[in-house]
Amino acid sequence: MSILSSALGVQKTRRRVRIIVQDADCLQDPSPDVAGLDRMDAEYLSRRGAFDFPPADTVDALLHVYFERVHPNAPILQRAHFISDYEQRKFSPFLLQSMLANVVPYASEALIQDAGFPDRATAQRSFFLKAKRLYDFGHEKSQLRLLQGCIMLSSLSFSYSVDYDFHFWFNNAVRTATQLGLHRDSTIEATPHLERTLLRRLQNLQRIHDSDFDTAPLDVADFEPGDDDGFAHAILCKSTNIHKLYLVHACQIAVMTSRFVSLLSRGVEEFDLQGAQRLESDLLHWRTTLPTELRADIVYEWSAANVWILVLAGISYRFQSLLYRTLAEQYRLLNHDLSALRALLKQEAAMFELGTIIRRIILHDLIQTCPLSLTTQRLTCTSTLLALRIEMALKPDSSPIRKLRLQPQMYEDLEHLKESSRFWTPLRWPVKMFEVVLARNDLKWNPAQSSVRQPPTDQNVSTSTYNSQSASQTAGQNNYVSSTDDPFSAEGLNASFCEDRDTESWLQELLSCGFAV
Repeated sequence: MSILSSALGVQKTRRRVRIIVQDADCLQDPSPDVAGLDRMDAEYLSRRGAFDFPPADTVDALLHVYFERVHPNAPILQRAHFISDYEQRKFSPFLLQSMLANVVPYASEALIQDAGFPDRATAQRSFFLKAKRLYDFGHEKSQLRLLQGCIMLSSLSFSYSVDYDFHFWFNNAVRTATQLGLHRDSTIEATPHLERTLLRRLQNLQRIHDSDFDTAPLDVADFEPGDDDGFAHAILCKSTNIHKLYLVHACQIAVMTSRFVSLLSRGVEEFDLQGAQRLESDLLHWRTTLPTELRADIVYEWSAANVWILVLAGISYRFQSLLYRTLAEQYRLLNHDLSALRALLKQEAAMFELGTIIRRIILHDLIQTCPLSLTTQRLTCTSTLLALRIEMALKPDSSPIRKLRLQPQMYEDLEHLKESSRFWTPLRWPVKMFEVVLARNDLKWNPAQSSVRQPPTDQNVSTSTYNSQSASQTAGQNNYVSSTDDPFSAEGLNASFCEDRDTESWLQELLSCGFAV
């Protein structure tokens, strides 16, 4: 295409397809009859409830929660256009089902029951499967809405379909954005202002390990004026400056994370130590130049309105912990013992800050207002912190006193994950996984016991001892009862972890996984 454009005298490559942000031919009614489907496909989707939604008042309430809790972290919509389409019943069923699947963990139990579901797991599974079926049958014709819906579904770290996990939806979102030409700034600049700001937000939400794009970084000017223009609606929540600044600086962390992944991909032999040191300098500069509105040290009262300050600090300290962990390993390989020790101390300092942030969120009962990136197993803060502490405790040079000091911290991290599983049911699996790892390596801690005890002499826990501990603990926790209908059942997990396995290798795999905001 570039060669052909040059031959035809076109100076810059334009988008490959037409971008339509507001479509005059949207569905007047979310029925299959006007969607270009044949009769059998339409009947199948109708029978499977793909076009069924909760009562209107309940959907309004769920959307209000969506714009309060989800939209600040992923502003994929032009709010005024969406509300206009929604009120006129021009909305996309695929996009709306995707949004409802995303908002379930943030909704109250009463609201979930008003929607006709007994619990969050059932509700999220229902919305997800409806969106998946609409996608499979090609019901949604707008590439923009496909992009928006795929971004929503990609943020579900746990999927109810093995073949349709978050990797599938994220890769689809990237592919669609590339087809739209959003990886080229010239494409975005050629669109009207409101469309341009939306498209730039969409592209910056998909920061990937790729150099084949030149889209300008996200800026506060790329957000909707919305509230400043006097637009208000009962479903919408006020968009604040903290929301905008949070996402701008979170995207900057994502860019630095992408650079970090590039360094890791080279392997140990070709690791660019100077590049990692430059990244360290850039991260420290980023932290010291944060605007006043994002400084946690000057906030004395925390709420859902300003919790984004803590979320941003959490993902930055998570990244900082992993960066110094990598630097410490590289310095040890180079026999730079003093530099390795300094990096290790900096890693522990970052872990301390991360733990403090998570405790503050729990203290103020704000865990349900935070995005998944702060709590879940992959690409997260709490589980990364727990894995780092397990790794430290299992190091050959870790003293018994050090292990005793780490045990209550690991217990606290695990309790935070359990608390999060009240809202994100799929967290039961990583909770069970961490319980098994801690028990298997004699790192479990009972707060009822004395804080001073003799250090264990045998690091290997027998299978029988482990099984009895695990069985008694599981029996005492109703929240973790296995069910054959549960797609995240932990049944059988104990046996797989009781086999001889290199726990350190498992931790390395967990800590070297991908990154996202």
